[in-house]
Amino acid sequence: QFQVGEVKAGRMLGDGVYLADMSSKSAQYVCEAGFSNKGEGSLLICEASLGKTSPDVSMWNTQGDGEYDSMFAAKNGLLGLQNAEWCVHDVHGVIPRYLVHIEVINEQE
Repeated sequence: QFQVGEVKAGRMLGDGVYLADMSSKSAQYVCEAGFSNKGEGSLLICEASLGKTSPDVSMWNTQGDGEYDSMFAAKNGLLGLQNAEWCVHDVHGVIPRYLVHIEVINEQE
């Protein structure tokens, strides 16, 4: 059964399952090492039903007051993110399809 665990990072777009269209964005949150550029973990490749999605959110409107099923933050949009991301509030709207084990290494070390 797929469940949302404890929050390991921020909740910029509220509670829910965070998704990105670039694996490099998601990989930042996979490893226990976090942003240290090394470690290993698993990445889920999912299908998602976004439902009613917010327009690009700003720092002052990230929760949506229950008006939306998912929140959207655009690449280079109002929050200045380097990659787009979504937060789906209902975990039943996200279906994991593949589990990919990854190892993040820093070749400069």
